Amino acid sequence: MATFVPVAHKVTWSASIASPASVRPTHRSGRADGGSSQSTWALVTALAVSAGANRKRNEHRLRGLAMEAKGFATAEWMEDTNEQIATRGSSSSSSSSSSTSLTTKRPSSSSLSLSDGRKRVFDPDVLRSPSGEILSDGDAPQPEGAQELFNWMEDRGCTGLQDVQLLLGGGVALRRKCQCGPLKEGQEIFCIPKDAWLMPEAGSGLEALAWRLLREVWAEEESSFAPFVRHLRGQDMSSHPIFWEEDEVEWLRPSLEGYELVKPLRARTEERLARLLARVAAEAPKVWENFEGREEALADEIRWALATVETKSIKAKDAEGEALVALCPLLGDFRLDAKGPHGKGLLSFETEGDRVVSSALKPLQPGEQLFQHVSHTGAWLLANFGAVPGSEIPGVPSDAELVESNVNENSWLPGPETDPGSYPPQTYMGTKMDLLLEHARVDLRGPRVPHTRCDRYCFVLPDEAMGKGRLLPTGRFMIADIAGMGGDVKLWMERWFVRFFRHCELESYPSIHTDDEQADEVLTMVHDTQIEVMARRTVATWMQQALLEKNQMIERIAGRAGLPIGNTDGVIVFQENQTVMAYFKAKRKDGSVGKSKKPREAVVLSLLDETVRVQFVGNKRRHEIPLSWVVSSTPLPNPKLLSEGCSPERLARGKLAITLLRCEKAITGLVMETLSEEADMLEELGNGVEGCKSRGDAEGAEKIMKVIRTFLDREQMELDEELARCLPQSLADIPSDPGHKPFLDKPLYNLPEGYVDPKLSNDIMMLDSDLTIPSAGAGNGSEEAAD
Repeated sequence: MATFVPVAHKVTWSASIASPASVRPTHRSGRADGGSSQSTWALVTALAVSAGANRKRNEHRLRGLAMEAKGFATAEWMEDTNEQIATRGSSSSSSSSSSTSLTTKRPSSSSLSLSDGRKRVFDPDVLRSPSGEILSDGDAPQPEGAQELFNWMEDRGCTGLQDVQLLLGGGVALRRKCQCGPLKEGQEIFCIPKDAWLMPEAGSGLEALAWRLLREVWAEEESSFAPFVRHLRGQDMSSHPIFWEEDEVEWLRPSLEGYELVKPLRARTEERLARLLARVAAEAPKVWENFEGREEALADEIRWALATVETKSIKAKDAEGEALVALCPLLGDFRLDAKGPHGKGLLSFETEGDRVVSSALKPLQPGEQLFQHVSHTGAWLLANFGAVPGSEIPGVPSDAELVESNVNENSWLPGPETDPGSYPPQTYMGTKMDLLLEHARVDLRGPRVPHTRCDRYCFVLPDEAMGKGRLLPTGRFMIADIAGMGGDVKLWMERWFVRFFRHCELESYPSIHTDDEQADEVLTMVHDTQIEVMARRTVATWMQQALLEKNQMIERIAGRAGLPIGNTDGVIVFQENQTVMAYFKAKRKDGSVGKSKKPREAVVLSLLDETVRVQFVGNKRRHEIPLSWVVSSTPLPNPKLLSEGCSPERLARGKLAITLLRCEKAITGLVMETLSEEADMLEELGNGVEGCKSRGDAEGAEKIMKVIRTFLDREQMELDEELARCLPQSLADIPSDPGHKPFLDKPLYNLPEGYVDPKLSNDIMMLDSDLTIPSAGAGNGSEEAAD
């Protein structure tokens, strides 16, 4: 790139100065070399004398051409090429008015002379060779074989490919000069017919599809799908859990959902591997001979095929309506986006008969990267795609960034492993465990049987911490004092269960046949704020244990893979004289200074309270930047890590595991903090009620109790679509700082005073025996819940 620029200048300039006949000398010398040499020097002398009077003008002209050639030679999908040329051109305008017209017009209308004499209009988005050949037309760099793949797809009847391109390093984007222009929501982008799908020859499962893919791989150039297969072979699948080592799979153990999904996947893969190996020996003897003595290499190739079909296959129906799986070109190249409606470049893929049609889910601009919208948890995406949303963020992202990278993320909280024999008999813990298992479908008995399904003893956060969730009702039921009620203990226990769980809409409830209104009033009197406070703090201790296990595993992974560890704000630990990757202060087009788009290598000079002084290695400039701008650091030497080594594949898997654990840890920590604050608030309000009672202020106590009842009723409201639109759409919208105070009085964050969901009974949580006034219909509340 750098070498042909001066050559282009030389060719262009020599053509312009050698054309006049007045400077072409006549050779009379008998010595060809000497005459030629003398003529050359005479020509140079004449040119030097003739150009002396106009040296400044020619210098400016050369500078303008150099600027053009530099932009023309180095334009590689750069947004600021035109701006740089215009800026530099304007900087020379003060020297000469004639040069101003040259430099300011050249980016849009000047023509450059090529070596063959042709003229062309300069386009900073197009990279050409000295001969005029287009090397890049302003689009992003593409992987090798991308054009061959698109040509093959067009031969198979695919349409709309002229508007999209593959990206080097993975992903798909709209072309900058796409024919469709800006896309509207719902507009079709491309279509891939069934003729381009790779489908099983016999059977309809993933194993049959993997076998068909292997047959096409082994056919090499004789395969009719050769361009598509070569493209698939060029993609790295090492991050898929199928290829993880056993100790790397153990990294996922604190993620109950992730571990439960990955372990069966790997077991199924090994079963399929054994069957496919036997099939290779029986149906492909030549392949078996080629891999003789390299059985592990053949096994890895089969694992690659299985991972490919697990990750990139689609589900469709054949002509008879039977389900089938297929590999559809281009669909497996899209990056995943789990940000929901806040995502960018989102597409939808729908099967319409014998074709797959892609449409825009929101308006798209030329040059914008395209993403496939997914609505799954990070654990599910890791097991099925080998990806975790948030792992693509450079460095150590903050908890807020991780949570917002996947709006469908959750965390499975294990319930306590409770041994009824370790509790006093008067707690009746065994009977409580039986009721929870039979009706709430929560198995908290310990010791737990190995390989018990996680959904039998886990609560899904944050969903089950609010609304109809079972988390708080389970906490209330476990701490409730049953023995103190007197009479039939089992009957009182069933009444307590119905009271705590009746808003959860369980499949079944204990059968209670009683019309005793007095029993319901007794439950109302003993159900006070202390139960609510203790239930939240009990549940918070379960979460603390889960957070401890996740933190310990994150530290273990970081130590084994050499990855940095940051706090909840994304600030990593580093020290002076350590080499880091950090963002720098960049000047924007409007003159303001902000954060750069990409980090650069720097050395830490000094650490301050909230900032750090660094010196960037490339330009030796020193900046004082926020701590969160440092995204990674060179790890200090670890003897164990140096001796064992850490491959790029292990590093990538470690980052996936850490990202998944940090996402779940962030959600668990957020719920735990919320419940702890609720417990403190309820305790303070309960103390306020007692204070009013001691002073004889019944009216004041009733007002405080109304606040408590309203809060508890709202907590049990199920989040529907209409209410979800009224709530904050991101963490940044939550009114948690003084800057949001003006919005606190708006309906966006507040329900009307005294609002109670009509679907719930507002007598569920009456809190004090002396001041509670049951609402209408309170006497038969337990029977209604049981029905």
